[in-house]
Amino acid sequence: MARTRRIKFTDRDALHHVTSRVSGRQMLLAGAGVKDDMLDALERAAEFSGVNVGAFALLDNHFHIVV
Repeated sequence: MARTRRIKFTDRDALHHVTSRVSGRQMLLAGAGVKDDMLDALERAAEFSGVNVGAFALLDNHFHIVV
């Protein structure tokens, strides 16, 4: 369940921390080339949606993105 926003921003310059992890501590992003594929997908999604990616971290079982 998503957490309720603490601060409501009225402008589009707000930064958001997005994170996701797999269940059961599986190593979804550990395979050869999987992180490269994830980066390619992130780049395509950012270009398509016009979102600026400020920072990211891809780990074996989760990721963090600042948009």
